[in-house]
Amino acid sequence: MERPELTLTLDDHKKAFTEISFLVEMLVKTIEDVVGRSSASLGTQAGRHMAKKIPVYLAEPTPDAVLGALARTMHDGFELTYTADNAGADLNVGRCALREVCRQRDLQLGGELCKMFHSYLGGMTAELLGGRPVRAQEATVGETCSFHLDIK
Repeated sequence: MERPELTLTLDDHKKAFTEISFLVEMLVKTIEDVVGRSSASLGTQAGRHMAKKIPVYLAEPTPDAVLGALARTMHDGFELTYTADNAGADLNVGRCALREVCRQRDLQLGGELCKMFHSYLGGMTAELLGGRPVRAQEATVGETCSFHLDIK
């Protein structure tokens, strides 16, 4: 039995990326219209839900261990580096699939999509830390992005 999904061309991938970029843009704009300034909370909740589904078990869920697991889990789309202690973490995002979506759709770097993603990472971190409150702080954006997670 032939499986066409296993024989995709570069052109197929480019078309899929264009379609996904459009869908991500529409999702973010809809969320912005519906919940307004609460989009960060929505990103946090989405991250918490996702963390419950990723296959990660941490015997001692420290910020360093959690962020290491997330960096490994997300490595195909994101290059995440970090320094962490028990009170917070500084994250740097090198390669970023969402940065490419922003470029494709002329979305502002550091805009709603980026803020939601940072909150999403904060939500995943919070859940994997056993429910500790984690809040993403403002970011520096560009070819690499940096932001801080405040961990309570």
